[in-house]
Amino acid sequence: MKGDKEFLGTLRGFDDYVNMVLDDVTEYEITPEGKREVKRDQVLLNGNNVCLVRSISTSSPVSLHPPSC
Repeated sequence: MKGDKEFLGTLRGFDDYVNMVLDDVTEYEITPEGKREVKRDQVLLNGNNVCLVRSISTSSPVSLHPPSC
């Protein structure tokens, strides 16, 4: 996706093109005003916009600086 965004949620499914459905999602975005968080019930991500997928434990901090793609 364009901009600094991360989605933290439960992966419910994906296809051959890495399109993903996430449940119980928190969307994190870095803006000039600071970090913004938005809660969403479900998100469909287009695989063309996915840079990194990783499994984390619930105790791990969320990094808002993923590697450049």
